[in-house]
Amino acid sequence: MGENTNIYDLYKPFRHYTRQFNILESLSVIRAYLQFLQFGEQLPNTIEVNPEFLQRRNGLNKMVHEWELDLLVREIIVNRDHRNSCRKSLRGWGDLSTAINKIRELKNSISKNSPDVKEKVLLKMHRIAHR
Repeated sequence: MGENTNIYDLYKPFRHYTRQFNILESLSVIRAYLQFLQFGEQLPNTIEVNPEFLQRRNGLNKMVHEWELDLLVREIIVNRDHRNSCRKSLRGWGDLSTAINKIRELKNSISKNSPDVKEKVLLKMHRIAHR
């Protein structure tokens, strides 16, 4: 990708991926993961979980972070397919981990293709902190 890569062009594949999820089911699954990560509540048996995730739920080496789930649910809400042609489910570990990996790939692509983004974000955070 060249210097003229638009951030929206980098975002489009992730947007299209998130359109494939049912909004109500996604909210339910993400809520269960957040309850597990934040309060230690057990995940329902209807959710397929990677055993390694259960062991690494705390610390910096987590497989899924709360902020990633927050971003994922927001994107599913914003980009939902109103025709309800949902083909994927966050109940399966494969689809959830793919969605999280797409978030990470997008973040890395934006950082790599827009070097000034980091400085702008830090400047905005600095301004917010001083309000």
